Amino acid sequence: MLRAAAGESNQTIAAQLGLPAITVGKWRRAFAINGLNGLHDASRRGRPPKHGQDVWARVQQRVCQQPEAYSRWSVRTLARDLGLPPATVHEMLTASHLPPHRVRTCTFSPDSDFEAKLLDIVALYLHPPENA
Repeated sequence: MLRAAAGESNQTIAAQLGLPAITVGKWRRAFAINGLNGLHDASRRGRPPKHGQDVWARVQQRVCQQPEAYSRWSVRTLARDLGLPPATVHEMLTASHLPPHRVRTCTFSPDSDFEAKLLDIVALYLHPPENA
């Protein structure tokens, strides 16, 4: 738009930017008609989301809870637990950056004394012995 305001032609602007002149003309017209709002690209059609935000929230919440029968979730076990296809769960976890086998908060020890042991270790880090 700055080049157009400086008086350059569509062909000159297109050559400088490596675009077709028709594209430059399209955006100049959009700006002339709607101002800055005309420069926002229109939303595109596409496949509508298969699952709503409630399903996404359920997946994200469940992956960070300890599974009853396993030490950690896998995509298949999580999908089975939620009643969703594994591919859907995988897609949601990937989009949310929550792969269950790599996120520390989603891996739990099967040891029944795990919490006590964890607290002991954390205490050692927070208050190390004198000659450690």
